[in-house]
Amino acid sequence: MSKFMLCLFCLLTILSCKEASVSINYRIPIATNGIVFHDDQLWVADLIGQSITAVDPQTGKITQQFDFRPLNTSPDDMVILDDGTIIWTAPVEGRAGKIKPNGEILVLTEQEASINPITQNNMTGDIYIGHQNFEGELQQIDVNSGITTTVTSGLPSLNAFAFTDDNTLYAPLFNMNNLLDGFGGILKINIATGQYENIPVSFPEEAQKTKFKNTSAIKKADDESIYVLESTTPAVYKVDIQTNQAYRVGTLPSVAADNLAVDDQGNIYVTTFIQNVIYVFDRNGNRRKITIQN
Repeated sequence: MSKFMLCLFCLLTILSCKEASVSINYRIPIATNGIVFHDDQLWVADLIGQSITAVDPQTGKITQQFDFRPLNTSPDDMVILDDGTIIWTAPVEGRAGKIKPNGEILVLTEQEASINPITQNNMTGDIYIGHQNFEGELQQIDVNSGITTTVTSGLPSLNAFAFTDDNTLYAPLFNMNNLLDGFGGILKINIATGQYENIPVSFPEEAQKTKFKNTSAIKKADDESIYVLESTTPAVYKVDIQTNQAYRVGTLPSVAADNLAVDDQGNIYVTTFIQNVIYVFDRNGNRRKITIQN
């Protein structure tokens, strides 16, 4: 091969590589776990595939993705701050960390393998993380230093929880002893005292139902109600926190449900844990499916 042809070959090779780098081959999530609606995008954690992915809620197409495999970390839940910083938890490795706006992934704290739920206090902006174990520890974490402060312990196993505007933390009663047919409920936690109570709930429209089965997630609905997700008989309920009455929004055809998010229009997004699928309920209870695609 002549020097000219060799140089031409090398030049074409470089140009083809640069051209190929423009197309990003995102990985479709294996599972859908924690979910947040932020800046018109759905952000989804994939515990099994070790990623956090942004998805267009209309088309299901991936718009951005952060790969946690180099850190050997399995993100499960997250909150997103106003500046776009993502604070994440990884229960398998016992880590919590953040993704900076420039895309850098940092580990803030490493503890025992149980750190799972995370939420932001609407009044103070503080970030709280919980432990999904039999000790049920609740901590506040400084997102700059990673220093954690124990708020209370001795709670039941904690999963996706949320604050209401009166500074009360509501958490699902998640039965780790019996995931398939266990009891569920709503824990009302006073973060100032560490005291909690299991709220008695009634179901005015379901005469045969007297209690929740396994509940896995809670999100604030409005000033007077919360959304509660039943996980192993997948359904979404809206619960009036003044009367403790629960009304079913809709059911899911999946075998399990993990977490939920609510957008500015009142649409509810539910993750399915073992599929690349998200279900959406509009304000009227109509359901549609989003399939995440590259």
